[in-house]
Amino acid sequence: MSQSIHDVIIELMISYSTKESTPTPAEILSIENALPFVAEHLEPATYRSYVEWVERNKERYQDDLLI
Repeated sequence: MSQSIHDVIIELMISYSTKESTPTPAEILSIENALPFVAEHLEPATYRSYVEWVERNKERYQDDLLI
C-alpha cells in the first residue's frame, strides 16, 4: 500500500474513534480490521489505544458482533 492509502485509513480511524456519538458495529469492526494494515505507521501507544478502543466498544455489541 502506498503511504497515502495508509493516511486515508488512519484519518478514517481517527474520525470514527473521536466522534461524540456511540460508534456503530461497522465502525468498530472497520477500525479492528484496519489495524493490521496501519500498525507500522502508528506509534505503539496509539496502536494500543485503538486496540483498547475496539475492545471497549465491542463489549456494547457482543450479541450483535458474533464475537
